[in-house]
Amino acid sequence: DKHPPIRRPADLGKHQFISYVDDLAFSSELLYLANALPGASANLRSTSVIAQFVAAQQGRSLAILPCFLAAQDPRLLPVLPEEIDITRQFWMYCREDLRKLKRITLLWDYIREVTERNQGLLMGQTREMQFAD
Repeated sequence: DKHPPIRRPADLGKHQFISYVDDLAFSSELLYLANALPGASANLRSTSVIAQFVAAQQGRSLAILPCFLAAQDPRLLPVLPEEIDITRQFWMYCREDLRKLKRITLLWDYIREVTERNQGLLMGQTREMQFAD
């Protein structure tokens, strides 16, 4: 509320962001800011998405956050959701010899089930999390 309104992507240049530390990001896929909004500046940087989430909650900066994290907090609102879309993939992997263990199979299947149930949350289409039985 204390900052200029955001009506189009060009307005984002008047705002500060929190982002990842470029040299410490474990994947270049996490460097959303430079790719999604060229010219945007980050006044805060952290290797932790939780730190970025908390900074956004406190109104310190705008942040590009995962839907499944940000949607759970009514204090956070999407900015230009029809104009800016960032989609990433998550992969599960496990050593083949461990994948055959019953405890690993159970966890693997549970994670898949919960992920499938929450596709809407993961894709930013809903704010509600579905839990597995």
